[in-house]
Amino acid sequence: SRLLLKKKWKSSVPSTRLNSILKGAADLRPLILCCDFCNRKDWLHMNIFKEIIYSIYNYKYYPQFMRNKGGKIFGAGLLIATIYFMIASLLPVGFFMLGGGFRGLIEEIPDFKLEDGILEIEESFKFEEAGTMVYIDTDPEFVFYNLEELEEKLDGYYQVILMDSEKIIIKDGGDIQEMPYSALGFDFERDDLLRLAPYVYIFGFLFLVFGYIFDVAFFFLGVVFVALIGMIIASAMDKKLTFGQLYKMSVYSRTVPLLLKALVSLLPFSIPMFWVINFGISAVILIFAIKSIPDRPKMPQMQQQTGMPRQNMNSSVYYDPRMNSGK
Repeated sequence: SRLLLKKKWKSSVPSTRLNSILKGAADLRPLILCCDFCNRKDWLHMNIFKEIIYSIYNYKYYPQFMRNKGGKIFGAGLLIATIYFMIASLLPVGFFMLGGGFRGLIEEIPDFKLEDGILEIEESFKFEEAGTMVYIDTDPEFVFYNLEELEEKLDGYYQVILMDSEKIIIKDGGDIQEMPYSALGFDFERDDLLRLAPYVYIFGFLFLVFGYIFDVAFFFLGVVFVALIGMIIASAMDKKLTFGQLYKMSVYSRTVPLLLKALVSLLPFSIPMFWVINFGISAVILIFAIKSIPDRPKMPQMQQQTGMPRQNMNSSVYYDPRMNSGK
């Protein structure tokens, strides 16, 4: 740090004057430690994966994330959104395909025929496994589903398909929808579904692609919302941070909430108002991250001791997490 400072200031500060400043000026300690931190190879060569791991449990590294360039920040956000998509979407699809997929499910269904908005099936069919249930019974004398009565009974399932003689009820996550067969406007039977199986896979693939794009876009939109919350937090804590700096930290603050959201999506039930918990966790992480940023040295005092122009001393300075531990 001493050599670095001499090299930078030798044209404007005499050597004897610089030595006395380094020995006696306590206000230069944060800047010296900063220069030492900037030359640490473990930080300069830290990859995105290490940063994401640190973002989960070591909040003192968040101020250092502000040093990252835009490309690295975008890459980190893209990786976090991809991990969420793989857990919440690809993992259930993978288990479904291992179980035989759409074709395997249809082959287990008895012969049926849909004609003039009325479904007829030879015998009732029921499939239940890992939070998923499919039940088909078209006997109008014994089975006729009422959507309002089913909401509480389906709380233990994540995905449900119920079919009677006149309508189909589908539950996906926390949403339940009902559709009469007459709204389809066409007739079909079991063999028709088997012929449509390849097109269903193509449609499913396209659905996953657009779902991934939506998840990425929604992730960065959520980061903007968290950064706005961070501006309020920084103002309340009297920390002078720009929106760009808060945005960079907000990207990493979304790691824990999205991992938790992905795990919750696999549960057979939904948590009401989970979005409040989701963004609340990011806000708490930002509080600890902003709190770990030491206050800047007083500029007028440093200007008086060093004789440097104030504009040079006013640049953004980020600190080594070791400063808070007393090392």
